[in-house]
Amino acid sequence: MKLFKVHVKEAKPFNSIYNYQYEEESIEIFEELKYEDEHFLMNEYSRENIGRCGRLLRIGVYSPEASKVFIQSEGIKTFLVQSKTIPEIWYEPTKGWIEEQHEQRSKSCFGMNACGKWTISVLEEKSTVIEETQVIVMPSTMTYSQYKTMQAEVKSLFENLVSSPEDSNFLKELQLSLFRLDDFISLIEELRVWVQQICEHPAEKLVRTREKKSRDRITKWDGPSLLEGYMFPFREHLSIPTTIKKTSLDEHRMIRYMLESMKKRIVHQRLVEKSARDHLQIEWTNRVEKIAFMDRTMRINLEKRCQSYKNDIESLERREQKWLKCLSIVDLILMEDLFNVEPLIPELTHMFTHEPSYGAVYDLYEQFEQMIPKLQPVEKEFMEAMINSPHLYEVWLLLQLVQHLRKIKLDCSGVRRSLIKKYKKDKKISGWKYKFLFKEDGGELALCYEPEILVKGEGKLRPDYLILYRPRKSEEWQGHTLDAKYKPYTKIPLNVLEHDIDHSCSRYLNKIKKGGLVMKSASLVHVDCRANNWNLDRNRVYNLSHFSVLPGDMGNIQIYLKRIFHFYGGYKELCLSCGNIAKKEDKIYKQTYMCQEDNEVWVSNICKYRKTHHFNNNQNISLMKYPSGNYNTQVKNNWDVHCPICDKDYHGNVLVLDVFGQ
Repeated sequence: MKLFKVHVKEAKPFNSIYNYQYEEESIEIFEELKYEDEHFLMNEYSRENIGRCGRLLRIGVYSPEASKVFIQSEGIKTFLVQSKTIPEIWYEPTKGWIEEQHEQRSKSCFGMNACGKWTISVLEEKSTVIEETQVIVMPSTMTYSQYKTMQAEVKSLFENLVSSPEDSNFLKELQLSLFRLDDFISLIEELRVWVQQICEHPAEKLVRTREKKSRDRITKWDGPSLLEGYMFPFREHLSIPTTIKKTSLDEHRMIRYMLESMKKRIVHQRLVEKSARDHLQIEWTNRVEKIAFMDRTMRINLEKRCQSYKNDIESLERREQKWLKCLSIVDLILMEDLFNVEPLIPELTHMFTHEPSYGAVYDLYEQFEQMIPKLQPVEKEFMEAMINSPHLYEVWLLLQLVQHLRKIKLDCSGVRRSLIKKYKKDKKISGWKYKFLFKEDGGELALCYEPEILVKGEGKLRPDYLILYRPRKSEEWQGHTLDAKYKPYTKIPLNVLEHDIDHSCSRYLNKIKKGGLVMKSASLVHVDCRANNWNLDRNRVYNLSHFSVLPGDMGNIQIYLKRIFHFYGGYKELCLSCGNIAKKEDKIYKQTYMCQEDNEVWVSNICKYRKTHHFNNNQNISLMKYPSGNYNTQVKNNWDVHCPICDKDYHGNVLVLDVFGQ
């Protein structure tokens, strides 16, 4: 079996009625899919030429022996069709149907606008599976490294919900518990010593076998050798029983499993910590550039803030060197011939109990397991389902939102239990919701994942996320929707982004109406880092926006929450970096907020040119300014922003952005 990128030219069948498949006119084969880590890799929205006009490609399965081919993901099985032009190629055709007297056409097929992990099965004539493989389809702008990082972070973020921070293994800026690396290094060093002893003096087992020997050297005969000698009197060498020593023990297979488990944890932690390091580096760079433009008091605060980032970055850099040392030790052990075997799940055997070197290795493995947060079987099942889900990006973003809420001291103690309860009931988490409480008097916040909202005349609307915030001393809930997209907006026609804004932003903003709820904003979150616009409609400030979030570059999540709490919620004194209440310095023309805990600084004032604004209710709109991470367009090399209504900065310079934010 081989997998290729293919382009299929299709046409609607002549006598189509209700449900139908488009008919193939021609098919063209392009390059073979890359193979890595036992998976084929494909990016959706792949085109034959780089740019917005190249033809979209899908996946073609090449299998001359196949009588049927099907793909499967999340328990859903789809049979592919055989190409009429090239019979060795199988693909998923475009589908059409009639709905409410209008023709509809499927927008996705295998390899095109359909992310996730898929199993491909090839069947022979008797419907027996003769070959299987797996393919991962990723968003167009995402690398395989980022995809693996997302998987690692989903696991890490979920584990972080059950762990309690320790001073020596805690990342201050991101409020993340880290693996006990120094203890792990000591464990690995000790493991190396004991394994070396095992390699020098491996345990052996006696195995009965047969070997050829000349007649004059045979001292002990058995029935088969006597019979062979009698039947073949002129045969010089006969088969006789013997006993040999072998090192192919189950315990060596179990040690192989232990070593692979440790290596997986090393790779996992390196991915998570590299992503954290990349994010912190971006935040440090953005802030350090603003130091020169601040007054003395604020400069001192920002310098301390930058130093805090630098401390975490340097800590992670030191940890990376330690991880590499651990990895080199484990890799060297795995190269030993003794462990060139298939892994086997460890269990306490007689040898692990009575042989000192083997027992020491087993004890060290148990210590290693105790370093890892304990997950129940259903939690492990949930984890596997989430990291292999076609909705990996949405799940990753959901847990990132929870982590940011935890970072600002919202009570997240019941999130893990709530997620598992939902998964046990439905085997999915669509419809999950959770209410978070502030430790201070900051109101309430509810986070809903894929809620179904019944709207008269529209049926059910289902944004990916609905965030509800009730400010303190208010009876009214403020609503914010967030819809996740995988599309490479800057590489495809503009009307695609415009359609998504209309369908997944404006529609939710205008149609969702509930008693006690006022919709405030609707946004798209996507994977195209070259497209970010926080204010698409200056007539309705901040109501519509889109922004990118990717592993290693998650600053826009914090910007999004700043807008919810500071602008819409009026909770301006809340520090979105640590959750503490900042000290306010109030002047006539501006209010300066300085957090005593982590030295974060931000300012609230109003536009200098507000009297020229066309809408009276927007004249005194709060113009928030942050050293880094502004939802108002920041002035380059200055601590100033452009007004979202008149597009002017303090000096009157106008900057108008297009829909991509460029």
